Amino acid sequence: MYNFLKIFLLLLSFLTILMASEIPLDNTTKGFSLLEKSRIYIDHNATTEPMAIIQKSHLFKKSNQSALNLGATREKVWVEIKLHNQESYAIKKILLLKDPSLEHIYLYNQKGELLQKTGVIEYQPPQQTLFFYLPIELEANEHKTLYLEIYNEYVPLGFSLFLEDEKEYLHADSLEQMVDIFLLGMISALVLYSVVMGVYLKEASYFFYALYLSTLLYMMFAYLGFSPLLFSKSFTLVDLHLTIYRVYS
Repeated sequence: MYNFLKIFLLLLSFLTILMASEIPLDNTTKGFSLLEKSRIYIDHNATTEPMAIIQKSHLFKKSNQSALNLGATREKVWVEIKLHNQESYAIKKILLLKDPSLEHIYLYNQKGELLQKTGVIEYQPPQQTLFFYLPIELEANEHKTLYLEIYNEYVPLGFSLFLEDEKEYLHADSLEQMVDIFLLGMISALVLYSVVMGVYLKEASYFFYALYLSTLLYMMFAYLGFSPLLFSKSFTLVDLHLTIYRVYS
């Protein structure tokens, strides 16, 4: 009897821990920070096959961070996300990654099957939002475990992860783009003004100022996430490869 009770308590504890690691969802869930509620694993080897990592659940540790910043590294970040749809009907959400410079983003299921991919290198044109996101769907009362594989080759790695409603995010992103375009337009106007003044006054300092503002404008396009929106993917990839010269030269 004692052994039976001991086994029962251990099993109950295991199930409690398992359920506690799940993130409950309903139709109103949005703006939810996932990273601090998930488990992560840093693959220092960066060559391990996805299934080999997914099968080793003990590798993943509780994050407790709302954002992750690894700096300049080629290490791969794995995020284990356990979700539970508490509704009696299917719901759709998006996994939103808040960093426009993420190069490789892969989404796997528990079987190690690649579901989706995106990122500066992996996205399929046309890109319409400043940040990359992955749509997901959970059936009624479904328990689902997903895995994100994220890494960069050229720029520092850092991001935060949110669960959002797609329609609301697209609306918010449109407003953010309008504000950013207004600010970039002001800088563009200053570039044009400096060139006109340089020609009119025949003063070289205005041309240097215009060159400085043009460089700033170019950097802001990439920093704010506008490069994939406004330029072709081939240009974006060339720009990404030039980053190593901007950072390390």
